[in-house]
Amino acid sequence: MNPHRTPLPAAVATALLEQEQAARRLLAALQQETAAISGRSAEGLREAVSRKELATRALESAEAARREAMAMAELTAASPGVETPWSAILELLRHCRDVNEANGQLALRRARQVEGALQVLRGGTPQPATYSALASSAAVLPGVATGQGRTRPLAWA
Repeated sequence: MNPHRTPLPAAVATALLEQEQAARRLLAALQQETAAISGRSAEGLREAVSRKELATRALESAEAARREAMAMAELTAASPGVETPWSAILELLRHCRDVNEANGQLALRRARQVEGALQVLRGGTPQPATYSALASSAAVLPGVATGQGRTRPLAWA
């Protein structure tokens, strides 16, 4: 550490620490959400989503406090003493984003599995997962008329 570097104002250091802690709580909630989705635990998922909402609000509040403290101290993210903790927070937030996106994909897969099971229970045939021309996942291909007022997937035509 450079002995000539001016230490961060206490309000900025506190705001950065609070933002990092809020991001860590969000990551923990997201990891709890992953476990609940993977374990098919409805109660665990409700708890994780509640924790995620609280952590998100805390993170938003911490962000506002950090911005205010840095503005009062006339500092930026590139200011000496701010850059390293701010980079660590950004990396943590990127990890939160990645886990959240993975949770969304996992929840979507689980929803499709449940829909397929319900379709079978109703006496139908589950629709295969396919990809559209835009390479996005779709439950069924566009249908073609069967002549009986119904459609069936184009792949079955």
